[in-house]
Amino acid sequence: MSATLRLIKAYNTLYSYNNAERPYALPNFRNDGTPVNTPIIKRWTFPGQFGADVAPGPPDSFNIDLNKDDTEAPNADSIRAFVSMPDAGVLENCIGYHWYELMYNIKGANVPAADKFPPYHLIFAYLIEHSRIFVIFERLIMKFKTGEDLGHPSAFTREWIRNTEDLFYKDVHIPQFRSVVTALAPSFDATRRNAYYRLFGLELGHGSQANTPVSFVKPTHANLNFVALLEHFLREVWQGVINHKNTSGVNTTDIIFISELALQLKDSLLSRRNADKNLEFYESSSLSKEEFLSVIMAEWYYQVIATNTELVRELNAEAVTPYERLAKLGKLVGVTPHSKTHDIFELAPLLAILLRMVEEGKFDIAANIQGLFDPSAPGNTFAQQISLIINLWQKTTGSNLKQMPNTALQNGAPKNRTIALT
Repeated sequence: MSATLRLIKAYNTLYSYNNAERPYALPNFRNDGTPVNTPIIKRWTFPGQFGADVAPGPPDSFNIDLNKDDTEAPNADSIRAFVSMPDAGVLENCIGYHWYELMYNIKGANVPAADKFPPYHLIFAYLIEHSRIFVIFERLIMKFKTGEDLGHPSAFTREWIRNTEDLFYKDVHIPQFRSVVTALAPSFDATRRNAYYRLFGLELGHGSQANTPVSFVKPTHANLNFVALLEHFLREVWQGVINHKNTSGVNTTDIIFISELALQLKDSLLSRRNADKNLEFYESSSLSKEEFLSVIMAEWYYQVIATNTELVRELNAEAVTPYERLAKLGKLVGVTPHSKTHDIFELAPLLAILLRMVEEGKFDIAANIQGLFDPSAPGNTFAQQISLIINLWQKTTGSNLKQMPNTALQNGAPKNRTIALT
């Protein structure tokens, strides 16, 4: 489920008068015995045409079904209304509530197993940011704020810009959420780059929006072997895919070895999070809040080009695909998106799901690995995506994952190579 849809659901829970669908009470947000059919936060400031505080409407004011299946896409009009809401404080409350609910699920005793793991992964933020979408929008925002080269912004664009600055470019004060921007770490840009380097051993292929290098700490303990290990895992999985229906030739699938590689990936990723290598301690783990906010920020930008929003239309950047829209916007500010952006956008959510499954330990079990090879199995939807992940990774990096290398494992993992996304 998209982060934006989850935030809209958080809004409905906090501000709606129709909360009968809320499955449980979250005591830190409601501990006064207030009836369930009243909003947790009763009113919010709406400095628009009404000129006074106005209670928001019921959940369908954002066209969101509280019981909507995770596979359903959020309504485009709902997203546009949400991201241009004329009160960033409401959005901060939604982010804080969403974080609290996720932590409640991870630690809760009676929570469904599917909800006991964090739903996002930092690789999504890394890939989306690698497209240069952050730099392009930062330059667009500066142009709107410092002159009229792009004309006067529409009401949507004006509110979206204000919300973007308030949420991601200041020392935010989100309830239940300790800020990742402090006097000791004043740059969220540098903080994200440090997180990418620690978890994946990767850097972004560009500098700041001012086209200057971004200085960040490169720690001694970083997963510099991540790319090589991931690629070896995907190569072995591909052998399973092509040999799944092999009844006569040599079957080169090695499920035990795939499980060992998955375990190495899991161990390397969880080692950066906490000493116990356990996602149950996610709330207090290293990189958790950086991951959470980075993913929300990446999707925040992506949602503006996911459709022909008001900002896209007023800048004459309408197009069929998000990549084409981003390219047109980038041309206005002198920044060309990464040449593989179309594939990067498609790869990001799929690879995030795969790595989250690895960290959950799903592929520690041989039977689950076997399930990757059979896309025809009932309910086995992710098996239908694994070939797409392999193809997209090949296209974005240039690495051939469909041919086994002639190199042996060294120290329990493939020899390190540099990712070719740059």
